[in-house]
Amino acid sequence: MRKVVLYLLVSFCLVLHVKANTVLESWTYSEDFEDRDLGAWASYPLWQDTAYDPNFRVNEMVPGDPNISIVQKVTPYTHVDNYAGAQKLLDMYLIPETKLRFRYYLKTIQDAEFFTVRFAAGDLGKIDVNLAQPETNKWVWVTVDYKDIIQQNPQLADMDQVKIHALAFLTKIPQADPFMPIYLGLDDISFSAGRAAVFQFKEPAMHKLPEFSQYIPQKQYHSGENFSLTGNWNLEAKTVGLEIKPFTDKNKAVFKGNL
Repeated sequence: MRKVVLYLLVSFCLVLHVKANTVLESWTYSEDFEDRDLGAWASYPLWQDTAYDPNFRVNEMVPGDPNISIVQKVTPYTHVDNYAGAQKLLDMYLIPETKLRFRYYLKTIQDAEFFTVRFAAGDLGKIDVNLAQPETNKWVWVTVDYKDIIQQNPQLADMDQVKIHALAFLTKIPQADPFMPIYLGLDDISFSAGRAAVFQFKEPAMHKLPEFSQYIPQKQYHSGENFSLTGNWNLEAKTVGLEIKPFTDKNKAVFKGNL
């Protein structure tokens, strides 16, 4: 274990660099929405104002049902193709052990053309797993593993890690009836995959949001305070770099060095 005492003038961001292949650790993101918090989920495609979308919230999918889930309402204004979906930023990696399990409820009087699980993979583009003839008007459990991903995306067959930036779900209702709203429910999402091996903080205590790489200290630091950092990193690394920067000016380094 290493301990570094720094004279902290501004808020900070810890950046750990690993050269060559990224060293990963297994990690699971899960959400059941029972606390009625959206948890930074948003509609997909995005609503024009992501700060407030009245048709995307946490609620009961079926009135009177005590189960809480994402509920999205889509109103077809004309007799054209309509889409329903949700997305979540995630700083993760697809690995051979990847497994995604969730359930959806698609309330519609028409058949859906498809239901797609989508991973946003940066330069690699969209990585899709399509469910043909999705069932409707009931809760449906779905499991997607790495074999399913490779089967529909054979260009990834030789890759043992794929960086992704978001997880999304998308369904299409062709030529939707403008007099009948469409409802999409999503619940009990469990996504086991990989993430970059992280520094394990002992001091200070930290908050970590799964959609961002930054850590947020639970204590607020002020100018002139001593800042003590302790913890460990379960890697056999040759060097570990520490950078402290103002959160509002990532180009200005307060401290930079190797531990």
